[in-house]
Amino acid sequence: MARLLDGIAAGLADLSKKTADGLVAFNSAMRPFSDQTVEQFGIFLAQCEEYQRTGVAGPARRTKQPKPSKEKPAPLTVADAVGRVRQLLAEINQGAVTNVRIDSLMGEINKGLKSPECDELLRALGISGKAGSKAKAIGKVREVLNSQLEMHVKAQAFGTNG
Repeated sequence: MARLLDGIAAGLADLSKKTADGLVAFNSAMRPFSDQTVEQFGIFLAQCEEYQRTGVAGPARRTKQPKPSKEKPAPLTVADAVGRVRQLLAEINQGAVTNVRIDSLMGEINKGLKSPECDELLRALGISGKAGSKAKAIGKVREVLNSQLEMHVKAQAFGTNG
């Protein structure tokens, strides 16, 4: 659906920038739902309609989730974090990343790395400046990822490669 909206926005860009910008904004707003199937999203919309009509959301249908294993994963290293960020950047350029995935990776880095390791992560990624705190370092990485994602969405909406 995102590619369809991007294509429509690209086609409308010459006719109406306001409409094209609206579709780009709509596409960005829909990004958190990109991992859902059409059926799951349809159920979500039905629940939204019910809530709008009655003020009460119906019970969510949940699929049975497998129980997580009790084994702890290996601790995150700076090299792992660098590889994961670079992989996410590559996937952004393929149109396969959502804000949810960025948030998830930032959470893992926050839990897995200490402040000095976050500074090391910035250096390894070529992000300039010492952050001064773990939160600021993670914020700088998030800013790079979000900026790349935004540029990709805009490039797709206006029919350019990038």
